[in-house]
Parts: sequence; structure tokens; C-alpha cells
Amino acid sequence: MKIRSQVLLILLPTAILIYIGCSLAIYFVGLKISEEVYHSYVNEKLVTFESIIENSVSSLKTTCQDWAIWDDTYKFVESPNEAYIRSNLNSETFLYLQLNFMIFVYKNDDIIWMKFFDEKFEEEEMPENLLKKIFESKGKSGILKVDDQLFIISSNEILPSSGKGEANGYLYMGKILQKDEIKQMADILNLKLAEDSKDNQEVFFFKISALDGEEISIPLKIENMFRSSFREALLFALFSQFVVISSLLTFALILSKNIINKIEKIEKFAKEYPKNRNKKIEINSDDEVGYLVKSINSMLEEINRNEKKLLEVNEDLNFVLRILRHDIKNILFTVKSLLEVYIETKNDELLKKIENAIERGFNILSICRGIEFLNEGLKKIKISEVLKKFSNVKINLKGDAEVLANDGIEIVFGNLIDNAIKHGNATEINVEVENSKEFVILKFSDNGSGIPEEIRDRLFSEGFSYGKKAGTGLGLYIIKRLMERFGGRIELRENTFYLYFRRV
Repeated sequence: MKIRSQVLLILLPTAILIYIGCSLAIYFVGLKISEEVYHSYVNEKLVTFESIIENSVSSLKTTCQDWAIWDDTYKFVESPNEAYIRSNLNSETFLYLQLNFMIFVYKNDDIIWMKFFDEKFEEEEMPENLLKKIFESKGKSGILKVDDQLFIISSNEILPSSGKGEANGYLYMGKILQKDEIKQMADILNLKLAEDSKDNQEVFFFKISALDGEEISIPLKIENMFRSSFREALLFALFSQFVVISSLLTFALILSKNIINKIEKIEKFAKEYPKNRNKKIEINSDDEVGYLVKSINSMLEEINRNEKKLLEVNEDLNFVLRILRHDIKNILFTVKSLLEVYIETKNDELLKKIENAIERGFNILSICRGIEFLNEGLKKIKISEVLKKFSNVKINLKGDAEVLANDGIEIVFGNLIDNAIKHGNATEINVEVENSKEFVILKFSDNGSGIPEEIRDRLFSEGFSYGKKAGTGLGLYIIKRLMERFGGRIELRENTFYLYFRRV
């Protein structure tokens, strides 16, 4: 027998055995990793879904507290009157607050007033079993299940607006958590209710602990995108391995060993991933496993980006809701009250107060416009072109530069200029441009009276305002957020604002 035949006789069976062994190892280890990554991905989705539910409960709790700790409510349960009911407890209020029921209970447990709307928002009698469970959850907020229907409820002691003194009773609020609303929550995270999804998706049960101790399960389905991606990548790797092993056994041995090492790194990463989700798989290669690793890293980066974006959007929405719920609501109540008095007295001074209140509302909405730019992309903007738009004051510009920002930069400059004129009586604005290695630095100063030293540390805090001409306390806070969105920051040194923009 020729040496070539002998070598082939040894190489071929050895190559086949090695190929079979490596193929099985790659397949089962890869499948295991895909399942681990998938279940980690599912857990992230369920945690985020839980936070959305908790936000709904927290929002209702805040609304209940706002109504319960209010002088008008305190007086109403003490002495019920039709004026309070007409002004505050009409159908429009329930629609605006997205409520299905409200119950006012005096401190002796007598029900002063209650109203209940079903899921079609038709007024009905309050179900007795629901009423019983509501009273059993006094002082709590959370989820209740009654007759296969989910409710978000909240209750709070009725106190004066100061929040001090003896409680005069309890206020209960609640809304029906309808199936369509749960679907909308799930759709945000690309989840589906079990009955609405495809058969190739696995079922996971999101469990909520109700206020009465009952465990509520919501069946959700999530498509296992990882399994198919891993299988495709592994099949490609196995085919390449077959070609290489059939050519040369030595090279096949080295390649299989190299692949297994990489897969072990991927497996180790999959186990550590839940503890450190910002970590990447550190494998740099141009083979099939490297392609698989790049796909996994890209996929995980996309998940992290989407989660971060969702949290930022949620934070911005909560911020706007706080403004609308508190500031705008107060202004509307003020205007309504003044109009009622004006109708009776015809006192023209009240019209000026109404005008001031409405102007304050427009100012708040104008400031909120800055939030629109928090999620906009960045572009190249020239400083001098923006400053030309402000003709209400003399601006001395020293230097010029192009920076990365968006149209929100006009809100940044406009707020600083308006504050200098309004609070410091400035007639000139000085803007000096400096360049550093990483940033373009703008120094904003003016010839006004300056900023009191005792308030400088709180100047960028949300809701902080100062002096007789105090505004909403939101302008500089939104400026700070915009500068951070631009990839820079804003600082105050002495009476000069330092704006750090990223270089183009």
C-alpha cells in the first residue's frame, strides 16, 4: 500500500471523527448559549414591563394624593356640596384623569360620594365585591383582580393642602386595566399576549402580587430570535469546518480547537451578561465565529440603546406630565376662579390677573418646547448664525466656530439672553469663543447686575426660581438637559456661563 493511501486511510477516519465530535460540541454549546441569552433577554423585557405597570400605579397614586391633600376635598367630606361636585366630579374629570371610579369616605367610614364607570365608560352601580376589596386595601396602591377584571387602585388620607392635621377621611381612586391597555404596554417592548401570538413563540408568565395577596399571571409570548440566528451561524461554521478538515487534518485540528475556545468565551459571556449588560464579547476574528460574535454584540448594543432611549423618553414624558399636572392645572384653576369672580363683580383688575396667568401658561409651554429637541439628532451649526436671530439686545461676539447641536441651541441662547435682560437689566451680551482639544467653549457674560452668590449652586435645579420676577424654574434646567444631549455641559463661574459644545 502506498504511503499516500496509508495517510489517506489514517487521515480520513480521523478527520471524520474530529468533524463529528466538533460539530456536536459546536451545536449543543451554541444552542445552550442561545437559550441562555434568550432567557436573559426575556427577563429584561419582563423587568421593563413590570416598571411600566409600576409607573401606572405610581401615576395614579400621585393623582390620588393631589386630590386627597387639598383644602377643597377636606371641606367637601366635612360638608358635602353640589358646587364641588359640579366643578370637580363630572364625567370630563373622569375622562381627563382616565379613572373608572372615585369614592369619598368620611372618617366615620360613611360613604360621602362615589361614582363608577364600566370599561365602556358607562355609569354603573359600584360592584359590591369590588367595593369590599377596595376598603380592605385602605391606604395602599396597587393591583386588584375582581371577577377576572384587573383594577389599578390607590387610596389616601384626606388632609388639608398643608398635609398636616387630622385626617378627615379617605379618598379612593381606580381605573380598569383593560386588555387593550395591557396589549399597548406589551407592544412597546415587542411582546404579545399569549392568545394573540404565533405558535413558534414561547409563553412566559408575568406575575403580579395583588393587594389582597392573590398572585395574578399575565401570559406573554416573545419570539426566540436568538435560536434561529445561532442555528444559521452554526450551520455556516460547520460547513466551513467540513471543507477545511477534508483538506488537511492538522489545520482542521487547530481550527476546531480555536472555534471551541471562542465558543467557551461566548458561553462564559452569556453567563456573566445579566450581571454586566454593558460588556461585549471580546473576540476579534474574521471567521464564522467572529461574524457570530459581531452579530451578538450588535444585537445587544441595539437592545441597550433601545432600553436607554425608552427610559429617556419615559423620563421626558413624566417631566412634561408633572408640568401639565401641577403648573398648567393650577393656572387653569386660577383662571377659572378669577373668571367666576369677574362675572359677579365686573372688576377689571381681575382681567389683568387673568392675562398674567395665561401669559405664565404660554411661558411654561414655550419652555417645554425645549423637550422636543432632547431626542432630535445633531448637526453642524455655526454660532454667529444663531446669535444673529436675537435683535432685542446688543451682542458682542468675539470669535466664531461650528459646533454639534440641533435647533434647541436657539432655546439655550434665548433663555440665557432673556434671563440677563429680565433679571439683571442687561443691555449688552458678551460672547467669547474658545477652542480646546475636545470642545468649543462659549463664555456668556453681560453688563447686568449679576447672579447672587447664594443661589448659584441651585441655579440648574428643576423648579428653582428666585426674586420678584421669578419664572417657572424650568428654563435653566432644560438648558442643562439640552447641553448634555449635545454631548457637552454648562457651568457657572462667577457671573459667566461656560457652554461646552462638541467640536465638529
